[in-house]
Amino acid sequence: GVLNASGGWVAVVGHAGREKTGKTSWVTYDAVSGDFTARLSGSNYAWFSLSVASNGTPALDDYDGDNATDFAVLVDGFLVARLSGSDQAWFSKQVGSPQAQHVQGDVDGDGKGEPAVIEEVSGQAWLVARLSGSSYAWFAKHIGAAGGTPVTGDFDGDGKHDPAQGVDDQGKAWLVARLSGSNYGWWAKHIGNAGGTPVTGDFDGDGKHDPAQGVDDQGKAWLVARLSGSNYGWWAKHIGNAGGTPVTGDFDGDGKHDPAQGVDDQGKAWLVARLSGSNYGWWAKHIGNAGGTPVTGDFDGDGKHDPAQGVDDQGKAWLVARLSGSNYGWWAKHIGDAGTQPVTADLDEDGKWEVPTFDTSTGWYTARLSASNYAWFSKQAGSPNTEPVTYARP
Repeated sequence: GVLNASGGWVAVVGHAGREKTGKTSWVTYDAVSGDFTARLSGSNYAWFSLSVASNGTPALDDYDGDNATDFAVLVDGFLVARLSGSDQAWFSKQVGSPQAQHVQGDVDGDGKGEPAVIEEVSGQAWLVARLSGSSYAWFAKHIGAAGGTPVTGDFDGDGKHDPAQGVDDQGKAWLVARLSGSNYGWWAKHIGNAGGTPVTGDFDGDGKHDPAQGVDDQGKAWLVARLSGSNYGWWAKHIGNAGGTPVTGDFDGDGKHDPAQGVDDQGKAWLVARLSGSNYGWWAKHIGNAGGTPVTGDFDGDGKHDPAQGVDDQGKAWLVARLSGSNYGWWAKHIGDAGTQPVTADLDEDGKWEVPTFDTSTGWYTARLSASNYAWFSKQAGSPNTEPVTYARP
């Protein structure tokens, strides 16, 4: 999951609850009470609330393999969850120290997410997990020196997520992983100069994640990757002027991730991409006034990501998008008060994305529900200065 304490916009996809219909919905966690609260879009946005454990860190994933996200928290080194496939039965596994950071992924390829964390011990980073396919046996892999950026991805195409991290070393950026398909042998790819932002995506459509990063160089922004389908040859796409916000999404629906960024220019905000299905021709959509935060998501359920941004205007927060399924017609929804933090998670898989907001100063969560004609709903989901939950299955 991603906890964006800076208040930036985050768009993600997940699966949770008993329903499995494809639409992005939302969930919040109240660390004081230990309760998760959600609205399930596939059930006409019925309320759903479940108590797990207080004072923890949200650790959502599909721990029982039923294709629905289970509500879970990491607390004092234990993963505590309620399993949706077993009528919300309790599930608990010790997985690390109280200081560990939760990570997501199907480490053993059995279709279930593992209780897993990143531990930093004596200056070294470790992926520590309990393997669901092996009676939750302990599993640990050293992934390099502490201080990197943990990432996950199936880099060898064996159906298992490989423990990895992005690191900078002596002026160079590297993606360092332990490959499950090679007995967890060390694997590293130089992905450019230090100082970029590590990302992963299947840019060549071969079914493997490609190590990559977004970088600015001499006034230009680039997406630099090593393509697994081309013997890890270097691949780079100029995605506009430096200073933008790198994003990825399949904007043309060809099954490949398109390199892109959100940029502001002369008072306007744009989503600029290079479309893989059109020989990487330039593609840009005006997404509103400058000053917002670019996001992407399939807001109309047509299988393509729609360019969008979150913006504040006259004390209100708005999601403004151009819908690909409607010839990129304008679409906007008031989603809360200005300065609040948007979060998303697909709880019931009904095929569309939405972006709600969370007010970290008050603990209140506000959304517009697409299955209910974008009716408002609002609920206090935590105490002031708590953080919202966002979830993305790697």
